[in-house]
Amino acid sequence: MHYARSGGGQNFFYQINRRRRSAVLKDLTINRLANWSVAAFTNGQLLLSPGSASMVTEAKEFGCVVQLDINSVPEYTGSLKTDVLPRLFQEFVKLAHEIIAEGDIP
Repeated sequence: MHYARSGGGQNFFYQINRRRRSAVLKDLTINRLANWSVAAFTNGQLLLSPGSASMVTEAKEFGCVVQLDINSVPEYTGSLKTDVLPRLFQEFVKLAHEIIAEGDIP
């Protein structure tokens, strides 16, 4: 894997945790940790001959990768009753979809 063009930046990584109050449990704060990175993928052929080798690049594609860790803050001291867990999980999923669709927003 090769990152960015030579002469420019290489290896882009952005990490942020934007906490938000839960809509399900009013006294619960949710961590919304997102790790963003960009990668370039190069397709090519390696040409081998006696005494030499060369690479012929055919195409380059760029992509963005996001890794999410959405969870309750460790400081929360309240109880999480089993009847609220499915709704809390759905809130976490909704927050993940929001981050992917809207990007890094407060």
